[in-house]
Amino acid sequence: MKIYRISTQKAKAERSKALKRTAFIMSAALFIGFLIGGRSFFQQRDPVVLLVWVGFVAVIVVLVVWAALHRTSRFLADAYSTFEIISDGQAWIKRQKNTPDVSIAKSEVRRVEELQGKGFRVSTGDRHKNIWVPCELDDYNELRSEVLALPGVAMTSKSAAW
Repeated sequence: MKIYRISTQKAKAERSKALKRTAFIMSAALFIGFLIGGRSFFQQRDPVVLLVWVGFVAVIVVLVVWAALHRTSRFLADAYSTFEIISDGQAWIKRQKNTPDVSIAKSEVRRVEELQGKGFRVSTGDRHKNIWVPCELDDYNELRSEVLALPGVAMTSKSAAW
């Protein structure tokens, strides 16, 4: 039996990228929302009203982005630290906090889809029963070759580019 986990270095790097994306998306959405909602304030001739509006928007954006980053950071820390794939002789079992355990017998595997630079998905005949294997996993290539060693299983690749 072998247990595959996500390395702490790779988890930190991925968490940093995710937090940057979250900060950008939240800031952009809030800024655009306040621009659209605050059109009447930009027509004001009084600079004090405009400065108060800009200050209010800045404070709200900072608070909302900080709260979103804090929540996202906690969520990702739990997700990365508890993710594991257990490989025994007959099956793979994926375990992670706040998600149901998924067990796939090696005989159930129908296809493997790889998303370049992201990882691969081990799928069965049931579309709701699959295991995502992120490329941040320790010994990722070992698990990949173990899956590909199954008779009749080929990997299809897809580009992650938009």
